Amino acid sequence: MSSIFLACDNIYIITFNKYKNKMNFLRALYFNKLVNRLNKNLKIGQKSYLAFFLVSVMILLFSLYTLYSYSVLKKRDVLMQNIYAMNHDNLSLIVLLEQQYSFFETRSIEKIKSNNEKISEIIKRLNKTIHEVQNEISSSELNLQKLENSINQIKSLSIFDPAIMNQVSSLDENQLNSLGLKLRDEIFELQLANEKFNQYSSRIKAETDKIYSHKNILILIFLGSGILGSIIIANFISYRITDPIEKLKDNIKILEQGDYNLDDKFEVLDNDEIGDIANGIERIGHTIRETVFFTDKIGENEFDTELNLNKSGKLASALLLMRDKLKAITEQNEIQKQQEEKRNWVIKGLADLGNILRSNFNDIDTMYFDILKTIINYIGATQGGLFIIHEKDNKQILELSACYAYDRRKYLSKEIEIGEGLVGQCALEKQITNLTEIPDNYLQIASGLGGSNPKNLILVPLILNKEIYGVMEIASFKIFDKHQIEYLEQSAESIASTVSSMQINITTKALLEKTQIQAEEIASSEEEMKQNMEELQATQEESQRKIEQLEMLLEEARMSQIKE
Repeated sequence: MSSIFLACDNIYIITFNKYKNKMNFLRALYFNKLVNRLNKNLKIGQKSYLAFFLVSVMILLFSLYTLYSYSVLKKRDVLMQNIYAMNHDNLSLIVLLEQQYSFFETRSIEKIKSNNEKISEIIKRLNKTIHEVQNEISSSELNLQKLENSINQIKSLSIFDPAIMNQVSSLDENQLNSLGLKLRDEIFELQLANEKFNQYSSRIKAETDKIYSHKNILILIFLGSGILGSIIIANFISYRITDPIEKLKDNIKILEQGDYNLDDKFEVLDNDEIGDIANGIERIGHTIRETVFFTDKIGENEFDTELNLNKSGKLASALLLMRDKLKAITEQNEIQKQQEEKRNWVIKGLADLGNILRSNFNDIDTMYFDILKTIINYIGATQGGLFIIHEKDNKQILELSACYAYDRRKYLSKEIEIGEGLVGQCALEKQITNLTEIPDNYLQIASGLGGSNPKNLILVPLILNKEIYGVMEIASFKIFDKHQIEYLEQSAESIASTVSSMQINITTKALLEKTQIQAEEIASSEEEMKQNMEELQATQEESQRKIEQLEMLLEEARMSQIKE
């Protein structure tokens, strides 16, 4: 584990400045792709666990690296203490060896032996320290090979050989001189090795200080990375959770106001619970949009509009039921409106006809023509005739009193007996005759109108109080509607009433004229009788006078007889 961390430190130190910008770019690019991929595929709970895991890993790595750094630095401290001890022992050894060399020159054998114990003690201590340093060097991965070579060179000096030191007392002068020269050479080599050792010690110290500095930098980097990671996670929570929730809340407020124009900038990129809620809100907005569109179309009476919602849902079922009910109500209202329009049409037609019927006509034939013309033009018929019952030779006949065809008055003269043809049969049965299948030339022969063969022929009896007054015959190239037939029926009754009134007026006028003639005749007779009475009275008075004269004569005669 320590070797791994140490290698990471060295790699970081070497490549940090060179690849800093490139690494930042690659790290940002990879992190962005990774975050987007995780956002799309993880739920909120999984994202929270992942964030907690990443923070925990960062804390764990920081803790492990801190422990590792403490362990490495502790070993470095031990190594430096041993190096300082070796340096001190090397200096002491050099001093003792210098003394030993002077002892060789003075041939102070006792001092040589006495000093040899000190040298042996220092060598023993150096061997122990060298062994510890070698263990530290072999267990570390810093470049201490040169220091190790210097220590091995010091160990290889013959001065550290106890056998040689023990033979000093038995050596002759030449041997002592030779050994002194070797000792001098070894002192010189030891001094050179000690200088190199000091250089390497300084280098190790510098490297240790550099490691301390790098460790502090890396700790700060780890700490900064932890803070940055926390900021990134907080930003992640804010951007990927809090911000979408705020936008969802805004869209919900829009829906609460009954609007469906949601925030178009809010794009749902995640497959987590927020994405599900956003998709649900979008579906609700779509439902409201379709509902508004559907209700607008229904309000415009476009009842065939399709509802693009789930037909099995309660809202769709209620909307479809509403549409069907409104459609039925609208159709019923339309029927009632049409019926009302037809009733108004009938009433208006009857009112126009009533104005004509109430007019004073000097010519009855002109009145009949105006009546027939008004009716034919009002119902859009082609031709028609008005037959009125008259007395002829003590029997009733139907006389064509008015004829109108193709916007022109026709002067025709026809008389039909009751029961003869369609007109006579209609008068006899006192029932409306409505024909839609008329054989060719049948109308010309049977109806008495002549002309082209129509598609619809209707004969309406003029009846008032079960009394027949005539027949109205109307022909058209179109089929008569029910309200048109109703208009003809009511018009026939009004015409019958007018004809009845006119006939009564004619009869009354005739009777009045007859009565006046009779009254004049009676008045003339009375005058003649009066004259006769006066003449009779004068005759009676003359007779009375003559009778009185006769009586007087008789009285005179009687008196004369009596006197005689």
